[in-house]
Amino acid sequence: MKKVFLSICILTTLFSACKKEEIEGCTDDTACNYNDVDAAYDNGACTYAEAYLDCDDVCLNDTDGDGICDEYEVPKVIGTWQIVQTQTTHELGHYGPYDPPVRIVDSRETLVVDHQTNLTIVDVNEISVTWDVYDSIPKLYDWTLIDDLFVLNSSIEEIAYHVVELTDDSFEFFIKDFSVYNDSTSLIAYEEFKYTYLLEKL
Repeated sequence: MKKVFLSICILTTLFSACKKEEIEGCTDDTACNYNDVDAAYDNGACTYAEAYLDCDDVCLNDTDGDGICDEYEVPKVIGTWQIVQTQTTHELGHYGPYDPPVRIVDSRETLVVDHQTNLTIVDVNEISVTWDVYDSIPKLYDWTLIDDLFVLNSSIEEIAYHVVELTDDSFEFFIKDFSVYNDSTSLIAYEEFKYTYLLEKL
């Protein structure tokens, strides 16, 4: 009888020594405090990152590196802008008889106008743009900003401006009007107008 009792004690001791100690913790592997080694059961104390952040409170998406997550970023283009300067560059040239053709500039003239009294306002909200030129009826567009293109759409036209610079205070973009035609020689002539706009936020 003593031997049986002794055997039971030995087995109980061995089983207790081998049994893993139950440690409570977080067993959800999507949580920030997930314990994948020690936790034997979940005590309901898991913690999670806030929306659009990682577990170190750093944005998952922050294109411009300013610490504001892209999902919360207000596009810099939104606001009320005044056109303070316009610049028109007129260029004439031709394509030389080479293979491939080479573009040769014959003449270029640039006219710069500073707008100090004649106000042109561009009001941009989340979905639309109101372009209010001082001597015409305001035009309403939908807008998109894709890479370096500021695209305006209305029921009658689409205009794609190339963005030069966009900050919290200034916005510069341009559009080109380009055409080619055959001149009196074997060359192909071209004419280009480049319209550049400089805006400041009001």
